[in-house]
Amino acid sequence: MMSLLAAALAFALGDPSPSSAPLAAQIAAERARNTSFPPILPTLPPRFTPHLRSVRGPEDIPDEGRIERVRRSVDINHPDFPAQILSHVKYSDAKRSYHQSRATELGDRSGSADHLARANEASEQTIKLLKILFTTPQLARNPFIEEAMYLCILELEALGRAAEMRDLQQRLLREHPNNRYQIHLDIRAAHRSLAHGELTAARRVFERAIADPDPSLHASAHLALGWSYLQSESGEAPRPDLALASFTRAIEATTRADPDTLRSAHDGLVHALAASPPAVAIATILRLTAATNPAKRLTVGQLERLALYTFARGQFLESAELYRHLLQHHPDDPQQCTWQLRLLLTAVAARDPGAQRRETLALADISQQWHDNSRHHPAHRQRCQDDARTALSALTPHDEELCAAHRRLFPDAPPLCAASPP
Repeated sequence: MMSLLAAALAFALGDPSPSSAPLAAQIAAERARNTSFPPILPTLPPRFTPHLRSVRGPEDIPDEGRIERVRRSVDINHPDFPAQILSHVKYSDAKRSYHQSRATELGDRSGSADHLARANEASEQTIKLLKILFTTPQLARNPFIEEAMYLCILELEALGRAAEMRDLQQRLLREHPNNRYQIHLDIRAAHRSLAHGELTAARRVFERAIADPDPSLHASAHLALGWSYLQSESGEAPRPDLALASFTRAIEATTRADPDTLRSAHDGLVHALAASPPAVAIATILRLTAATNPAKRLTVGQLERLALYTFARGQFLESAELYRHLLQHHPDDPQQCTWQLRLLLTAVAARDPGAQRRETLALADISQQWHDNSRHHPAHRQRCQDDARTALSALTPHDEELCAAHRRLFPDAPPLCAASPP
């Protein structure tokens, strides 16, 4: 079967095969490779639970009748009673998380429904425990009320009890207008708005989160804002310049403890930089990856990803410039032959015969170097040689220099060009 590279090169040279199919197949193959790297979209930031994190969860507490025993185990007027309730909340919350994870792992397999039912039971138990903290008159001044209401809102939302959730949200705002939990609830709502394309409403919340004194909100808010600028609303075109600024700030504000935000920001950066000149894109990537360990590998990965993404978008000249940068600045990288092949494909896709010839000769040179250098893995050397053979075979009949390169690389193969007259 003719390889995709061979098909694309044959089309460029006027192969009698169907006029557009080979090039379309090659472009489709590159686009398919691009779609195999879907971007990591922004996710909700972690729950804001400073009090819950600070208490110890009880060990080995039976499920049945737990609330009743909690009520009796310490006198309700004892100062430790609210903290004990919260410790039982922590236990029940951990139980819910465990069963949800198991249900997700099992998928459609046996046992998943049972774990999901147990997770819902744990959520119901958590709600009952939390309500003790904000509905019991004797506990009206306990320090956990706002967090208990916030957590209860999240549980109600997860269980689909929308009316109760809205009532409790209104109560939280009414009774505790300056609470530190409202901005976290607003961010959750903004993510829902973003998912439904309601960009203006979402952006207002993310901008407010960026202005919030809590720095833990800033990276995820910049990230979500950046992805919002890559979408359009009511005829408004995407703004890759604003997206680029937001992703840059997200990367600068992200700590090592938040790898998901960093990965999503780097994915967003690729999408935003596709609208920038390659020189600007390269400089931006170099600057933002300089402080990352290992910086070189991340830099190379980002440039490769952008080169692939621009190729899939039909930006062949931009993709070629990025591959040329990689080849020039990372001469010892084991991906050199692959980059050169992909650089050749940009010329094929752009239907540039001069560039095709030049990049084919360069591919032959790399293949020769690799053939003579045992430090490369044998399978990689063989693949590079096969790619060079395919490229030279497609173009050789039209160029003596390419024929000479073929004879040099494959002296035992039948000559592809007629011998020159003496």
